[in-house]
Amino acid sequence: MNKIIFLGRSVKFIDIFLNKFHNKSYYVIPWREINKFIDHDYDQIRNPKIIVICGYDYSSSYSNYENYIESTVNRPIKLIKKINSVKTKIIYINTDYKNTKKYTFSRYLFAKNLLANHLIRNFKNVRIIKIQTLTDNNGRLLIYGDFFSKFFFGIAKYFGLIKTISIDEFIKLINKKNPNDNSCTMRSIFIKIPRPLLLDRLLRIIFG
Repeated sequence: MNKIIFLGRSVKFIDIFLNKFHNKSYYVIPWREINKFIDHDYDQIRNPKIIVICGYDYSSSYSNYENYIESTVNRPIKLIKKINSVKTKIIYINTDYKNTKKYTFSRYLFAKNLLANHLIRNFKNVRIIKIQTLTDNNGRLLIYGDFFSKFFFGIAKYFGLIKTISIDEFIKLINKKNPNDNSCTMRSIFIKIPRPLLLDRLLRIIFG
């Protein structure tokens, strides 16, 4: 099937990939609705040409540990196994971090890294693309969150506490044929404790 499946409904990533592959046939699966697609058969999403995994289940920051891992790692893997074919190309937009990183206080970073490693172990045709915080080509941050999260990231960007990548730079990164390098296994610290998303982001910037 000549179709792109997007796991995650981030408009910025959807537009970028549809323009790159000149593809008008696509289907979007929100993170919070993955279970519905696992439990039922939908012919329109089977055997896609490409699966793009973007975004994250941000609601998991308030979940207990088991539900947090289930929604951010286990369910995506189950879904992809169900709809994947031997010819399907999987593209995962991961967050940027050093491959020598040994630990993290952030639920977001721990889950993103764990999902990358599970994808590499379970599927052959996988491309992992690590990116910093995305901005438009005028430097405006493109992040998920409320006013306080966006204000906080704006301050962090101003003081150089976070790195950013523009849409044009991201498109150039997509076109590169860099090998995957996501072999690190992070130790989680206090990950079992639910927390607001803003606090999780703050912990990541300060402690990693």
